[in-house]
Amino acid sequence: MAKRQPIFQYHLNLPGMSGRRVRVRLLTPSEKRAADAAGADSAGNNASIMALVEAQRFECWKRTVTEVTEEDELKTILGDEVKWHKLTLQDLEMPGPYNVDQLFTCKDTEMLELIFKNYHDVGQAELHMLSGKALPVATEG
Repeated sequence: MAKRQPIFQYHLNLPGMSGRRVRVRLLTPSEKRAADAAGADSAGNNASIMALVEAQRFECWKRTVTEVTEEDELKTILGDEVKWHKLTLQDLEMPGPYNVDQLFTCKDTEMLELIFKNYHDVGQAELHMLSGKALPVATEG
């Protein structure tokens, strides 16, 4: 049985954001590799390194989004029940009301990318913290 991945909920309510709430999940290592490969394919053979990384990140964060609130956030402020819509990767990619461009602002997508990086990439500070805790257990030779 596969390990259940946690779901995290965020409210994209800063200036320039959509005001939507989103639920995101963690990708497995295999899912992340598949998303990176799909991003590389979409960038094309002649893409610059910057365009390649951007396409991979875009593909990766899209695969983490599992649900989004319906558009009318005013109702939730007034105390009405929040209405969630489950999303698929196809929803986000195909034309329609749940397409990335229909759901999110540029600032939303940048935040979703940063959330993805926070949970899926190792930063220099994390590397130094973990390396500082490594214990020598043997020597070669």
